[in-house]
Amino acid sequence: MRKRVASSLVAVQAPRPPRATGPRATEIAEAPLACAHVGCKTPTVVAISTRTSSRELGLQDLREELRELGSRFRNLSENDLFVLWFLLAYLVEDEDVAARGLVGGSGDKSVDAVVIDDRASIVFLIQGKFRLSINQKSEQRSDVISFADLGPVLWGDRDDYKRFAEGLDALVKSRLDDARDRVRRRDRYKVHLLYVTTGSCSTGLEAEAKRIAAGAKGPTEFDVIDGRGVLGVYRDYLDGVAPPVRSLDLPVQASGRVSSGVSSRFDPTSQIESWVFSMSGRDAAKLFRSTGVRLFARNIRGFLGLTDINRAMEATLIERPEYFWYFNNGITIVCSGAQEIR
Repeated sequence: MRKRVASSLVAVQAPRPPRATGPRATEIAEAPLACAHVGCKTPTVVAISTRTSSRELGLQDLREELRELGSRFRNLSENDLFVLWFLLAYLVEDEDVAARGLVGGSGDKSVDAVVIDDRASIVFLIQGKFRLSINQKSEQRSDVISFADLGPVLWGDRDDYKRFAEGLDALVKSRLDDARDRVRRRDRYKVHLLYVTTGSCSTGLEAEAKRIAAGAKGPTEFDVIDGRGVLGVYRDYLDGVAPPVRSLDLPVQASGRVSSGVSSRFDPTSQIESWVFSMSGRDAAKLFRSTGVRLFARNIRGFLGLTDINRAMEATLIERPEYFWYFNNGITIVCSGAQEIR
């Protein structure tokens, strides 16, 4: 069993300074955190966080951001700039790397960007729709479903992929060939389809698209980020914690008398749901290897150095790791959503 944790994770390092451009969301109020008893086999607790800002952001704020970005990429349309900005805010930190991910144009067959994250073993395909209002225009079923079909195509047999690639733009085909090579020839890669729009998408249509993507021959996820979600990403971007940690799989260790390995609690007043469970130290270490320092971006304080307490923790890990679970309080992760997968 695993816990899948969505973005807005909190761990152990001070946040980076905010970006200079655009209106800054100055106040952040985190929901109360649940506590976990964790240790050497490093149990982890998951909770849901809520955040508020000193003023609401809107489409014009985002367009101003795109205009600033356009001063450096003058050949891009507003929709291309929107996709480029999203890559910077959600997936990659380097502007040149993000620009190289763009592939949209005539003959793109619903692919505006391809990003291959070899560190996390994920292939991202992005379709962007910049509408002139927030959550007002509903996305067409044909657009959403044709994008979801890319998952099964990428994992499909050679003849199906060849038929799909007919008439495909040369740059798009080259990038998709690379992506297909990753998922077909290398272990542990997965495909993540991101349909990003300032418009809206019905719950039923998104669910249908998720089912289509999940029907691929390999691990494939599909997500819609609608107008309100885009503004949430923008708020994080201005707060200096972009790109966020998108999601994490947390393997649960079931042991003792708790057969499922998970204890959960829902607070009806705050609407926060929490889980407490154990996971191995090796799996906990993988979280950092797959995300880097972004895992710690929203934490209030950084590493305190080799204090007496930290030295004692290190000694326990080295000399008596079997007792670490009992001696230490554990890891708290705050996220915007979590899903239990059995």
